[in-house]
Order: sequence, then C-alpha cells, then structure tokens
Amino acid sequence: LKLHHSKNSSWSTALITTVVIVTAAQEAILHASGNGTTKDYCMLYNPYWTTLPSTLENATSVSLMDLTSTPLCNLSDVPSVGIKSKAVVVPWGSCQFFEKARIAQKGGAEAMLVVNNSVLFPPSGNRSEFPDVKILIAFIS
Repeated sequence: LKLHHSKNSSWSTALITTVVIVTAAQEAILHASGNGTTKDYCMLYNPYWTTLPSTLENATSVSLMDLTSTPLCNLSDVPSVGIKSKAVVVPWGSCQFFEKARIAQKGGAEAMLVVNNSVLFPPSGNRSEFPDVKILIAFIS
C-alpha cells in the first residue's frame, strides 16, 4: 500500500508512503518519501484483519489525509471535502477504533492509520468481531 499526502492535510510536506510487511507477525514499515527525502516508521497491524503486500513492487498508491484534529466518532466528523479513496490518519481514543474504521469505510476511505502517542500495543481481536469492516487498519506512534 503506497500512500501520499493530501493537499487538504495539515502535514507540512508531501509524502508518498509505502507499507511493506517486515515479519510474518504484526509489524510493518511505513515508508515515506517525497520532496527528495525518505523516512521509515514502525507500524503495527493485525494480519487476521488484512493482508499487506510483501514487496514495494506489489504496493498501490492511496492519498493520505491527516484527520488527527477530529475524533472520527460520527459521520459528521468526516470533512466536507470527503475521504473517498484516502488513507486517513486518526487519533486514538474518543471511541473504539472499530467504530472509527466503520465511519472511515462509510466515507469511502481505503485505509485508516490510528495514531497513539502513548504505548503502542499489538492490535488484537479477530475478523469475526467486525465482519463489515474491510479497510486496512494499522497503528502508528
């Protein structure tokens, strides 16, 4: 999954990011590049929820939208410009991340990255707990 920065985001630089599986466990690398620089970020995801490409060559592009200033706990939290075909970055808390994922999916998002500035934990649960959620859910710190 390649992501790139949305013009509607408050992030300061345009990024093209790529998620690549590092181990068979729950860790992945979020590879960001743009404006001549690159940076890697550690990311956690649950392999029972989604499958990530194992190489950069198999990744696809998605625009990234920073929604860390909104809880994304209600459809009314979706910005007026929409989130269709975006990977949204949302804050941890305010409501369950499954509910955030359902809202992101209803808004047309393709992926959701949950930012947690405290201790990053491996996401748990199984697919049967939320069979209606099909988008990628990952956690970054």
